[in-house]
Amino acid sequence: MRPIAFLAGLAVLAGAFPAYADPFDYGTPNIQSPLNAKRGQMYMRLTHRFNGAEFPSDSAPAFVMGLGLTKNVTVDLFTSTRNHPLDGDVGVRYQILDEYDGAPVALTARVGYTTHLTGSAIGELTVSRNNVLPKLGIGLVGRYFSYVGDYNNPGWMTAAGVGASYELMTGLNLVGDVVAPLDQSVVAANGFNWSTGLQWWMPDTPHVLVLFVGRMGPGTTYGRTFSPGSDTWRVGLEYHAHFDAPFFPRRRIIRTSED
Repeated sequence: MRPIAFLAGLAVLAGAFPAYADPFDYGTPNIQSPLNAKRGQMYMRLTHRFNGAEFPSDSAPAFVMGLGLTKNVTVDLFTSTRNHPLDGDVGVRYQILDEYDGAPVALTARVGYTTHLTGSAIGELTVSRNNVLPKLGIGLVGRYFSYVGDYNNPGWMTAAGVGASYELMTGLNLVGDVVAPLDQSVVAANGFNWSTGLQWWMPDTPHVLVLFVGRMGPGTTYGRTFSPGSDTWRVGLEYHAHFDAPFFPRRRIIRTSED
């Protein structure tokens, strides 16, 4: 089974989006939206992923925060709050193409570093297009890790995934995704990540809530790529929002009078 390299199938990253949302604007649980936060805007995401077989005693909470430095550059931080020592990653995102600027797709590259195990560099490329079919958005992701030691296969590893979001009604989307390492032995031993659920965007607000089921690790880049085990499935919820960064100066409108 070739790692379901681009299988079809949910959400959750918010940036400086328009007053309305197209289907893939907020991504899916395992695939970030390629839309960046703009300069002076922040986004945050809280995610809770419970072991379905032991709900609610076993959970994998995580926190994500990002800050837009320029129109195209965003820095972000992912932390899995229950891991000791702290497990997470930090990265820089650069938006190459933006659908809302007239490009045919949204395209973003990210480079980062994860503290998982002995550490690893991360490379990530995400692309999406809204309304591929009416009300349907599709996103694709490719990931690279310079070191992976969990699976008796130390060394670099690549992964790929696909996600979809379909608008059921204004503000309510059906979402799903699949992400798999491109190493058949890892997939055979541990399965692959998948999710499906409902994403509720409260129109004209910065708030999004997602309820989902699937198989995946914590909400870090590592956890959204590698499954903790072929028999581990999770139920989860996510909340995210975007807002102005308090330490950036707000734009001021200077009015002039005409004599």
